[in-house]
Amino acid sequence: MKIYEKWTTRLKYNISGAADVMLPTIDPIDRSAFYISDGWQTPYAATRFRKLSLETGEELANILTRATIRCIYADQDSIFAVLSKRILHLNRNTLQVKCEYKQNIPRNMDSVSFVDAETLLLLNHYSGALYRFHLPTEKSSRKKACNGGDGCGLARTEEDSYLLFTGDGFLQYSLKANTLRKLADAERYTQYVQGNSGKVFILCQEPEKAADAKGKTTPCSSRIRAYSSISENHWEEIVPGVVFHYFRLSGDENLLYLFKNDNLWIYSLPQNQIVFQHVFQDGNILNIFAENSIVLTYKMACHQLTCWQIQDK
Repeated sequence: MKIYEKWTTRLKYNISGAADVMLPTIDPIDRSAFYISDGWQTPYAATRFRKLSLETGEELANILTRATIRCIYADQDSIFAVLSKRILHLNRNTLQVKCEYKQNIPRNMDSVSFVDAETLLLLNHYSGALYRFHLPTEKSSRKKACNGGDGCGLARTEEDSYLLFTGDGFLQYSLKANTLRKLADAERYTQYVQGNSGKVFILCQEPEKAADAKGKTTPCSSRIRAYSSISENHWEEIVPGVVFHYFRLSGDENLLYLFKNDNLWIYSLPQNQIVFQHVFQDGNILNIFAENSIVLTYKMACHQLTCWQIQDK
């Protein structure tokens, strides 16, 4: 494998800000474009949501939001962009506002999914509260789903069913019955990825260093559990041998992209070993679009965003 720089651009404003600002997110329909939100320290009156070319870094469209975007849901025609106190329904191509929702908005949502033309499902990671938001009436109903924390989220599995990641287990949510059912408990985890096959990978939470009987500390390798079947609690453990904070999964589910700050490792699942590693010299890893073999690094001090392409040969 080898890596090369595709482009570098200097943005006008910062695009980071912990959980309050969405990570760069690839367009699920047109994978040659991605979305960013202006983040912390951006003047209120100037904050925008932006669409950029993944090929060149050129800005393709933007819309004034006057607040940061926390999460989005995109489909063929639309984007639902969730802010702390509002929800914007945008045209996916132009980012023009179709509708703006301001009443009874659940505050500080971290995950959003589209149910139908009238309903959104939203989750607050830290409170563990699940909301159904009815768009025509701007009314929401709340349901306590979990204790909250890192590793929480939701994914649609069937027309009437969602898989909820609770940070220490998995729940099934039925839209029709408005009920939650526990599928399995899990070791505490800080991140999850669901593959195209439905297989689920979780990053187990543990200290980065462990002490032996004599008090000597050594680095702990991060561990991933891969669930072939959550309902049957079937999983296998993956121990790459390095400490990392985040991971992504390739579309064919053969590679794990592991990263921490400016360090990148690529772990081959068929070979059970790290097959590539790289240290970036001018910025930390902000996000990885694994299906495109793209790494985005960011230098916050000068708002420098760089796109890197990884090639097999």
